[in-house]
Amino acid sequence: MRVDRANSLFLAAVLVFSISGSAYADESAADSTTSADSSATDAALNKQKTIEGRIQDVAVTLEAGIKDLTKSLHHMKRSAFDIFVEVQRSNMVVVGEPDVIGPIIIPAMPNPTGMISTGGFQPPRKKFLDYFMSQIDDLMKMTQIEVTALVLPADANDQAKAEMKTLSDTLAVLPQDIDALKAVTQGPDYDNMAIARAAQQLQNDVVVMEKASKKLNSEAKKDESRAKKSVREADEALKKEQRGK
Repeated sequence: MRVDRANSLFLAAVLVFSISGSAYADESAADSTTSADSSATDAALNKQKTIEGRIQDVAVTLEAGIKDLTKSLHHMKRSAFDIFVEVQRSNMVVVGEPDVIGPIIIPAMPNPTGMISTGGFQPPRKKFLDYFMSQIDDLMKMTQIEVTALVLPADANDQAKAEMKTLSDTLAVLPQDIDALKAVTQGPDYDNMAIARAAQQLQNDVVVMEKASKKLNSEAKKDESRAKKSVREADEALKKEQRGK
């Protein structure tokens, strides 16, 4: 009787251990599956954050490049305008004593300066034309480098691509504008109106680039905002996933 009872207790213990071992194995397997799923989720979220972070970096770099380009274009337009002003200086004469015609008195100072234009233009001053042209040459080199350095984000929209094309196409025209301006500012004989027309053409094309760069900058800021939003969403999703573990 005692032997049978001992055998029964032994068998019961074996059965309990077997059941416990099976349950533990099932629990360990479930934990492994959950851990694998969590790791896969973390990896996916981290990959998304990395991608969005790169997009944000490209947008920030593009915005900084556009700012530099905008400054160069502004100075180039200013130099072309300075040439335009130089050749538009009118011939002025100082009005003498008042003249009297019958009962009518003609004042000597028709404006606060006491000077009036004769209708012609003064000859341009070579030193200023040369100075402004040297500035334009240097700014052209800077502009070419800055436009070439602009890189659109991988997901740039059609508007941004169109503005970028406008910048590139107009940049290709600028050397022709500058060569035309150089040709009429070499001297020693100057044609004021020819110089004015060439300077105005350069200004016009620079304005086209300014407008395109401004619109492109607006698109870059939109891309940057979208990237920041995506990064925040990915970060929040990762934290939510971690809290649910």
